[in-house]
Amino acid sequence: MKSLMTAAFALCLGLGLAACEHDHGDHHHDDVDQVAEGCKHMEFGPEVALEIDNDDPPTSETFHTRYDMTLTEGAMGHSGQLDYVSQGGTHFLIFDQEFEFGMADAEGAAVEPSMVETDPASCELAGVVYHVELPAGTYTFSFDGVPQTLLQMVVHVAGQSHDHDH
Repeated sequence: MKSLMTAAFALCLGLGLAACEHDHGDHHHDDVDQVAEGCKHMEFGPEVALEIDNDDPPTSETFHTRYDMTLTEGAMGHSGQLDYVSQGGTHFLIFDQEFEFGMADAEGAAVEPSMVETDPASCELAGVVYHVELPAGTYTFSFDGVPQTLLQMVVHVAGQSHDHDH
């Protein structure tokens, strides 16, 4: 009987320790819906207003922020450019409406998203989400044929911490 109780105790102790093998300080888990996390910023901000001047595009390196961009009138809708400085990582670019979107690296080479979601189920405020790996560097985001003057964009970076509450 004593050996049975010892075995049961060892099993319980082993299961308890196995359940805590990951670092609880790192709250980045693979099962987190990154689009839903980024969508919180679409609704609650913080927000940054940007006037887009196509001759002198603004530069930003802030993520986990909603950009409210006022675009210029173009031939096929509204248009604009934004230079974005990436610290690296998987980026989720969440926009409130669909349009012609392009990305280029500092050398001008096109950057293709790994996935594009239109009307994602986990973010009712989004019209389209681009999933893209952006190594550290500067990128140009091009917006063309945007139906409305105001374009909202959230840059959500997976695994990057931020010091505010949702």
